[in-house]
Amino acid sequence: MQGSAVKHRPEIDGLRAIAVLAVLLFHADVPGFTGGFLGVDVFFVISGYLITGMILADQSGGVFGLGSFYARRLRRLLPGLLLVVMATTLFACLWLTPGELRAYWASMLAVLGFCSNLWFWRQTDYFSQGGEVLPLLHTWSLGVEEQFYLLFPLLLIGTASWARSRRLLLLSLIAGGSLALSVVGWTAKPVPTFYLLPTRAWELMAGALVAVALSGTGTPGEWRLRMMRIAPIGAAVGLLLIVATLVLYNAEAHRPLPFMLLSVLGASLLLLCAAPGQATSRLLSIRPLTSLGAASYGIYLWHQPILSLGHVRFDQAELAWPLTLLLLTAAVGLGLVTTRWVEMPVRRAAWTPQRTFRIAALVSVPLLIAATLGYLNHGLMRPATPAQKALLQFEFDYRSAYRLGSCFLDPQDPSSRMGRCIAEGKGQDRWLLWGDSHAAHLWPGLQARSEQWAELLQITTAGCPPVLNYRSAQHPDCAAANAHLLQRIEQFAPQRVLLAADWRRHPRIQLTQTVARLRALGVRQIVLVGPVPYWPGGLPGLAAATLDSRGEAASRIPLGRDASVMTAERLMKSQARQLGLSYFSALDALCNSEGCLSVIGEDGATLPTSWDSAHLTGPASVVLVKALIDSEAGRQAGR
Repeated sequence: MQGSAVKHRPEIDGLRAIAVLAVLLFHADVPGFTGGFLGVDVFFVISGYLITGMILADQSGGVFGLGSFYARRLRRLLPGLLLVVMATTLFACLWLTPGELRAYWASMLAVLGFCSNLWFWRQTDYFSQGGEVLPLLHTWSLGVEEQFYLLFPLLLIGTASWARSRRLLLLSLIAGGSLALSVVGWTAKPVPTFYLLPTRAWELMAGALVAVALSGTGTPGEWRLRMMRIAPIGAAVGLLLIVATLVLYNAEAHRPLPFMLLSVLGASLLLLCAAPGQATSRLLSIRPLTSLGAASYGIYLWHQPILSLGHVRFDQAELAWPLTLLLLTAAVGLGLVTTRWVEMPVRRAAWTPQRTFRIAALVSVPLLIAATLGYLNHGLMRPATPAQKALLQFEFDYRSAYRLGSCFLDPQDPSSRMGRCIAEGKGQDRWLLWGDSHAAHLWPGLQARSEQWAELLQITTAGCPPVLNYRSAQHPDCAAANAHLLQRIEQFAPQRVLLAADWRRHPRIQLTQTVARLRALGVRQIVLVGPVPYWPGGLPGLAAATLDSRGEAASRIPLGRDASVMTAERLMKSQARQLGLSYFSALDALCNSEGCLSVIGEDGATLPTSWDSAHLTGPASVVLVKALIDSEAGRQAGR
């Protein structure tokens, strides 16, 4: 049973083109497009509008059915998605490490189960992987939309007999409730707020409200007829708001919600007010934009795997611009081809719902089985040996080792519990350990060398380097947290300070203000600890892959010093020299010409030096801190 036709609006394709290009440029780290992620918010509004319009048209024609609705959604979403997943899987098996591949299999299961937003939400932790090794990260937005498609038709079925005004009121209440949750969530719990449907539903509901408002009698709808004189202004303002938010967003100075509100308002205004013949509609309906917009779903599907696997294949945290341009061009080209030769033929096929469901299962079930087997085998391409399983299942209790929740804090809660974090030693001076998780992982080693310090204060905050006034989109509370903790530092009055952070993520950060403040407190010695080795996909999986016939892992692996690590090492060493700081090279301590130290034998067991991609285990922390103290002792003796 075919649904009633919904009139095609070419300006929507133009709007889709702007949204998808913004997302591509954002994920490619193109300067000037830090607000490009707001293109997804525009897509949500468009989806809410189109889905609601489709259901209302079917209900008006007396042909709406849940089975046919879900079948049409599958024919729209699955062909391109399954093609991209299959292609991505092929290259993931070739290029990803076992740890990365296991995470990929898990994300693939979530994608095929229409819940990837839930999976990526649960995987976002203090130590979550960056997007450059998560080829399916972008499918979180599909998860939100798929969950909306599952629930929203039931609401419209239940209100089918209602007057339009009552439906508008109900949708407005739902949108308002979701927005209120979002306002609270962006302050208290930004990660689930970003990923979950309850705090995103207001964006989809904004589009639904427009569709209901335009669903009166007459082709353009009563609403638009009544507003014909001011509609061109509303459409122009809507487009201006969208473009302004995409370009003006500043990740370091602003929270995203105000810009999301403006983007959603702009998209809603444009959908409500745009009509044929208007200047805004003509602009958005030019052929290049409509062609890209019609293929926007395919382009969106391809871009993240291509960029992500490009980072992996070329071993670059920041891709050179010619390579970035090449990869983006490939994404656009593949998106156009996928739309023309895969998506459109399936969408136009006269399949019954039953046949649609059978074909979807026939293609999806083998992929589900492959992903399940790959995940259970820890990302290895052949059955794991007992020794490999021991490494792959290795767990390190970083929560207690780093003192998570007391001395290693969430930046949103730099609480008074820091008073417990002054440890007593047997040395002469008061020491301060300050930084993010890459400072916290030095605590086990410092604890083992308590004869070096009289008192040691650990001040470490997740995602926050020891930089005053530091802000980022991921950790907007760092400046406030560091300002709060600085009061504790002033009370402690340390004589020696260790500054450590994941410099690989922000190598060009400036420590001038931090150093000036510490010296004003009378600190005699400041040691800048350089970056540790970085193991793509996680060291346990890499170490497991090196096991020989006797079950022994290579003690050193010729990895760990990728281009991003070496850039951070060079820049931080230069900054230490300029500021007159002592510099300790963790790379020199842990690496040599054969590679970087990967495993340590302890109590008859072989333990990896890192339990993930870059955070030290306890034994490795002891080794590194011993080298640090010996280095400083030698430096002092040489003066």
